[in-house]
Amino acid sequence: MALGIDWDDTIIRRRVRQKMEFVVDDVVELAEPTEAELETWIAERAESHAQPGRFTFWQVYLIADRRGDALQADAERLLAKLHSTTGARTRESLGTPPSWLRV
Repeated sequence: MALGIDWDDTIIRRRVRQKMEFVVDDVVELAEPTEAELETWIAERAESHAQPGRFTFWQVYLIADRRGDALQADAERLLAKLHSTTGARTRESLGTPPSWLRV
């Protein structure tokens, strides 16, 4: 390479390329991390790999025409009940389903 013969000779260029591929393959094999190294690397960078929190919500419909003046009181009562309820079936039975949702 110091003489520059790799630039003019196709066979030498192929051989140099082949030799460099062998060197790279050897380095890649040597550089493969152990499980412990991977765990340490991930632990050191945990914040950059953190996933944002997930949440679920339920929508409860209260139809003003049906509830009239009791709408605000019903909403407050249902909110208190939602906070104390953990079962999805109970949540689904609260409020009034919208007309497009009714079967």
